[in-house]
Amino acid sequence: MIRIIAKLSAFIFIIYSCKSVKLAEIDYEYRKELTIESSGVVIKGFGNLDKRDKYELVFKSEVDADLIRINNCHRDEIFRSVEDNEFKYTYTPNSSIENGSCIIHIAFLEKEGFNEFGALTFTDDETLKANVSCSGSKYEAIGSSTCQARENTIQSIEFEVEVENNNPDDCEIKKESGKLYSYYMKSGYCIFLFKDLEGNYHKHTSYGYNEVYRK
Repeated sequence: MIRIIAKLSAFIFIIYSCKSVKLAEIDYEYRKELTIESSGVVIKGFGNLDKRDKYELVFKSEVDADLIRINNCHRDEIFRSVEDNEFKYTYTPNSSIENGSCIIHIAFLEKEGFNEFGALTFTDDETLKANVSCSGSKYEAIGSSTCQARENTIQSIEFEVEVENNNPDDCEIKKESGKLYSYYMKSGYCIFLFKDLEGNYHKHTSYGYNEVYRK
């Protein structure tokens, strides 16, 4: 059953790629497993890159893609030429539109339904440091951070100073103390914004998946 749904999802992506159907409009939120490389940074599935004027990106997949789709809040691009499961892409953001919250979605789509996905966020002018506990791993991030984990799991983010937070109404987060916050991972994306007393910001983007592709 899962295989049939995967094939149907890939078919819908290809057929409707010219009809403004958004990447997010799928039945499941699949775990992102595409390998993304940029300037020595290697990201598995979903992560953040520091602010630059231009990004040289390399996407490496474990599937033999027939089509690659790259889209965000501003662009929607389709590529049909893939060599050795690797694709190089130059991303030059439109600074007036494509800010750090404009998430880039990457999809490697294969006609038999063995697909692979990735996503990127970008740091803007945020500078506040945080310690992120995400799906069994801990790491330090300055300015922006991400977390990908199974839906309904508990994740946390902690700061060295007292902070306040702002989050969308449908994305709940619990204040454990003035420095520590925790949340149940919601399916899809949530963007949480934190600010200390000096006006320094940290942006945390979470992505909750509820399905994994069988390759």
